Amino acid sequence: MPVTVDQLIASGAIRFFNFVPGVPVDINADELTNANSNQTRDDIIAALQVLEASTAIQNEIFAEISATQSLWIFVDQFGGSMSGAFATDPAENRLGIVAASSSIQSAIVRSDGVVESVSLARALAHELAHGVLGQKDTLEDLSGAASDPDYLGDVVRFENRVVADIPSLGSPRLAYAGAGPIDLLGYPIDGLATNYKDWTEGNDQVDLVLVNRPNEVKNGQLVNTGPGTDVNTSLNTVKLRDLIIADDTEAQDN
Repeated sequence: MPVTVDQLIASGAIRFFNFVPGVPVDINADELTNANSNQTRDDIIAALQVLEASTAIQNEIFAEISATQSLWIFVDQFGGSMSGAFATDPAENRLGIVAASSSIQSAIVRSDGVVESVSLARALAHELAHGVLGQKDTLEDLSGAASDPDYLGDVVRFENRVVADIPSLGSPRLAYAGAGPIDLLGYPIDGLATNYKDWTEGNDQVDLVLVNRPNEVKNGQLVNTGPGTDVNTSLNTVKLRDLIIADDTEAQDN
């Protein structure tokens, strides 16, 4: 029988702590319970409850956590627009840590070129793959140095499986580097959050979307900032219909 988020919270398998910028995310943080909850914690719980309907979440995330191997969620009430996670040593009685706010401002670009905002539930599905499964985002060089790189990576593949389980979460993500801040990728063209910019202007379907970020030069040294940096698909042996969107802002994880 599927387990519920309420059951996991009651058993101590999911615990919440108050996130304070600059303060370590450890046991000394203030724990948030039903007795001293806040709106951000409530929003995160509601998003986790959406994920209950996913077989991938039930079998691979919820089945892995317990009171002695718990998931810690650090609640950001300071308006952070991104989320993050990392796995920890199981000997510490915690399987992983997720830091999240309810102000996710990320988006993906769909195969039809339309910008689609990322919900908190979808962002959490991605971060749970990091924090509980210990999976990493793709680290392959997308600059053309290697042909046919892994554009998705294990975490995005997991995210897409959850999306397939829960279609209301949106469309499949075509690449790890196919996401970015929503104010970069587009904005509602008519003021409605369901009608975003269309990068192909309704004329084409694409197989791959990459948000291209430039390499950074720091102290005279070229710094490769990872997937999405100086992307080049010209050496791919499999010809893909690709859409590359330039981003000259500071690179960030999604």
